[in-house]
Amino acid sequence: MTSPQELLTRNGIAYVATRKGKFTTKCPSCGGGYLNVEEKRDGVVWFCRACQAGGGEQYEPNGNGVSGGSSGLGPIKATFDYHNEAGEQLFQVLKFEPLNGPKQFRQRTSPDQTPWSIKGVRIVPYRLPEMIEAIAAEHVVFVVEGEKDVETLRARGIPATCSPMGAGKWWPWFNEMFKDGDIVICGDNDGPGRDHVKLVVNNLRSVARRLRVLDLKKFWPEIEESDISRTGSMPGAPSSGCGSSWNNCPPAMMMAVRSFRSAAMASRQRPTFGSRISSPTCRCTAISSSQRGRCGRRQA
Repeated sequence: MTSPQELLTRNGIAYVATRKGKFTTKCPSCGGGYLNVEEKRDGVVWFCRACQAGGGEQYEPNGNGVSGGSSGLGPIKATFDYHNEAGEQLFQVLKFEPLNGPKQFRQRTSPDQTPWSIKGVRIVPYRLPEMIEAIAAEHVVFVVEGEKDVETLRARGIPATCSPMGAGKWWPWFNEMFKDGDIVICGDNDGPGRDHVKLVVNNLRSVARRLRVLDLKKFWPEIEESDISRTGSMPGAPSSGCGSSWNNCPPAMMMAVRSFRSAAMASRQRPTFGSRISSPTCRCTAISSSQRGRCGRRQA
C-alpha cells in the first residue's frame, strides 16, 4: 500500500484527512466511534478504547521511491481523483506534508504506475462530472484554489471545482466546460491567489452566464495573508489543516457562501449575466464585459 488512505481502507477503517495525522473514527470491530488512528512516518497505527482492539501496518515501497519517509516527502496524506465527463478516472493528485517543509503535490495516473507521470494525459477541472451536472441544473458553482476546499464546500451541499496543480494553472479548453454557468471565484488570500482569481476571470468572462468574485477578507478581516487552507484558525491560534478555513470561518462569511447557493436554487427564472442576487449577506463583486459592481445588497 502507498498511502494511509489505501492502507486503512484495506482494513475497513474510514480515513479522515487531518494536518496532524491523528483522528477518531468508527471501529470496524465493535462498531463504536472511538477508534484512535495515528499516521506515523513509516505506517499507521490504531486502537479502540471501547473494545481494546488495535493494530497497525507499515507502508510498502511502490517502485516510485515514495514510501514511508524514504523519499523525504513522507506518506501520502490525501489522494484526489480526477475524472472525465463519463466518470472515468484520468489521473490522481497526491498531497504530501514533509516534516519541516511546505506541503507538496505529485500526479499519477494510478497507484500501479511506475514512474509517476501524467504526460500526455488530458487535464480537466476537479469533480468535472458533478460540475457539469450543477451547471446544467443552473446551480451556482464555486471555483476555489484547491481540492480540499472543493471537498469542504461539497460537504455543505455547495457545488465546487478547482484546477489541478495550484495557483496560476488554467488550461484554455477548461473555458467551454463552464459555458452558461453561474460561477463564483474565490481564491487564496495571498499574491498568487489573487493573480489566480484574475486568470480565471479573464478566461471565463466571455463564456460564463454570470461571473462573480467572493473576497473573503470582506467577511473575515482577520484572515492572514496566506492561502485559505492555512488560515482556518482565528488570530493567535495555531494553523490547522487544509480547507479548515471553511470549517472555522466566521458565521457571516459562511452565510455569504450559502447565500449564493440558496438564492440560485430559490429562483426559477434564469438570471441574466451580471445580474443581482438579493441576499442579506451577499457582497460579491459582479463581473461582466461591460460592468464591474456590487452584487447584492444588505436588507434592512
